[in-house]
Amino acid sequence: MKTSHDHWQLVGAFLRQKREAMDPEQVGFVRSPRSRTPGLRREDVAALAQISTVWYSKIERGKATGVSKSVLKTLADALKFTTQELEYLLSLSEDPESATLDPCLILSEQSQLLLKQVNPLPALIMNDYFDILGANRAFILFCGVELSQLPVHERNYIYLTINNAKWQQYLQSDSEQALAGHLQRMAGLLRSRWMTRRNDPIFSKRIETFKQCSRDFSQAWEHQRVQPFEHLDYQRCHAHLGPITLTKQVWWNHADESSARFNVFYPQTSDDMQRLTDVFNNHLEE
Repeated sequence: MKTSHDHWQLVGAFLRQKREAMDPEQVGFVRSPRSRTPGLRREDVAALAQISTVWYSKIERGKATGVSKSVLKTLADALKFTTQELEYLLSLSEDPESATLDPCLILSEQSQLLLKQVNPLPALIMNDYFDILGANRAFILFCGVELSQLPVHERNYIYLTINNAKWQQYLQSDSEQALAGHLQRMAGLLRSRWMTRRNDPIFSKRIETFKQCSRDFSQAWEHQRVQPFEHLDYQRCHAHLGPITLTKQVWWNHADESSARFNVFYPQTSDDMQRLTDVFNNHLEE
């Protein structure tokens, strides 16, 4: 069973990872050629944050409880945290049971209707575990994977990225390097959702499954990167039309005590929009 102090261990581990990854020259220090310590030393961070080395060492070892948010923000400034990394650090310092909304597990009739109504734009709905709860026909035609025919445990965005060749083709992960890049981003996105529900056994099981399936994902997860959800422009490979550049918009849905996100993909040109429409209409005529 996890104790009430476990989250301070996570705070310390995250600070240590960021400290060891920091180039001393980024903050005005000169690395000693004889130094065996990767990144900054603990005393360097303490000096930058204007706290004692003993106090910082206790924080990093997870031995200090009740550390104020102001101290954590000062440490984040010293280590050049991004906004997302600061939010993640502050979230780690809080009781994970404070999360009020559980991930959606079943798609409602209203959500299914919404997916149909946005055809021929590709769209799907996922929960915090990256389970794909539903996708419209336009998305299925785009990715070339009949999700409804897969076992339930395989209908997961990250699982598919690791294990499904057709899904990898859709993502244009045509090399080990490209696939590793996708998994690094996925690990960062997943961590941004995991941080508020760290005691969730389903979440823990999903993460362990991904780590066992992929060394690249395991390494990315241990790196503790935090990736925000963004509206992105990128290229995906349509199963019938080839590469198409899309803009993705993410819509968050909070219903009752559960949450999910609705991803809609817009082609950037009118020609590509017409091609998607034609493929969709041809499917209806079959």
